Amino acid sequence: MAVLHGRRVVACRQCNHLAYASQREADDDRATWRADKLRGRLGWESGILNGNGDEPKGMHWRTFE
Repeated sequence: MAVLHGRRVVACRQCNHLAYASQREADDDRATWRADKLRGRLGWESGILNGNGDEPKGMHWRTFE
């Protein structure tokens, strides 16, 4: 368990009931982030409203679809 050092208190995350930012993220925000990550790996512009790009060079069409 990591120890957090504050100005007045020395305590752990569990003791202070703290959560990481990813744990406080809404489901739709997480899905958008994952979709943008996948679009980046394909070399496409981020954002689902931008449409689809072409199949990346060297990728089989079966994998792409």
